[in-house]
Amino acid sequence: RPPVPTNKRDVWPRSPIDHFVLARLEKEGLQPSREADRATWLRRVSFDLTGLPPTVAELDAFLQDQTAAAYEKVVDRLLASPAYGEHMARHWLDAARYADTNGYQYDRNRDQWVWRDWVIHAFQTNKPFDRFTIEQIAGDLLPDATDQTRLATGFHRNHPITIEGGVIDEEYRTEYVVDRVVTTSTVWMGLTMICGRCHDHKYDPISQEEFYSFFAFFNQVPERGLNGFDPKVKAPSPLAAMRGGALAKRLEKAEHSYRELLKMHGDEGEVLAGWEKQLGGEIRAIWKRGVPVRMTSESGATLKALDDQSVLASGRNPATDTYDLLLARETKRPIKALRLEALTHPSLTNGSASRGSNGNFVLSEFEVTFKLDGKV
Repeated sequence: RPPVPTNKRDVWPRSPIDHFVLARLEKEGLQPSREADRATWLRRVSFDLTGLPPTVAELDAFLQDQTAAAYEKVVDRLLASPAYGEHMARHWLDAARYADTNGYQYDRNRDQWVWRDWVIHAFQTNKPFDRFTIEQIAGDLLPDATDQTRLATGFHRNHPITIEGGVIDEEYRTEYVVDRVVTTSTVWMGLTMICGRCHDHKYDPISQEEFYSFFAFFNQVPERGLNGFDPKVKAPSPLAAMRGGALAKRLEKAEHSYRELLKMHGDEGEVLAGWEKQLGGEIRAIWKRGVPVRMTSESGATLKALDDQSVLASGRNPATDTYDLLLARETKRPIKALRLEALTHPSLTNGSASRGSNGNFVLSEFEVTFKLDGKV
């Protein structure tokens, strides 16, 4: 380290770096600017750390705080603000060529925002730069790799992805690798390696051989040039993680109850059968079937009510049809919900729930009208 210079105005410096600044000012015959007033300082530090101006309430609170730690408290508050991580991450997102779309002709949306949030969280939690680097370059290869370190490698997937017809798959796969080489060397090494892609350059320290040696590190991913969206990683959001924790507790409680039930009643199969019987009875008590009174098909299909009060279609099999059913109520209890069940039958395609060639049951619209005391 260079020695800290001495200054004529030793009162002005507050940290060692200020001595260097003041020494240069004195050399140029300049004086330091006057100290900013509190309102101006608050505005500057708020923009510097969060990109946002202070609110009126924040300004009033700062002006009223005359303690020695007033400035420190403001900086601590701003550093703890979510806006700090968002503001500081902007520059890294630009350098890492982050975007919410894929680029090229169609420019469709992409789900890369989880990596963006990882970067914001890294700034917010002051992640050490060595870990910040390692996790983005090779977080999936770490011996203690986690979902978060694998997510960090999304840095390598920020390149444009083409889905245009007529492209040569291998050509664009190579373009993606070149993109990673250029971005990684620019961001972390401060080098423009792109010239070495085609030739040695008399002013560039990177030769063509060195370019492709570096290229080889990134040329080991099983991906495609056209529609190269894979491989993908499922990344749960913090909210999902919180919900997962709550669900885990509920599951643990249910398993404990189940074990206690087994202690009381013995065999697991018997307990399960009893539970299914009880639950089935409860469900049957809740749902009441409507009794088909009248059934018509707009396109001429034959509708028949079966013994279990379900309705079976046969005869004509048009591409689309509209069924009109009049159902009688079995109970006078209030109706709170309606449930339509698509049932399988031996007469339907492959014993499925429809007469379509593939057995799919498709419902476009379901409309219900209630008839009370003879009035609709």
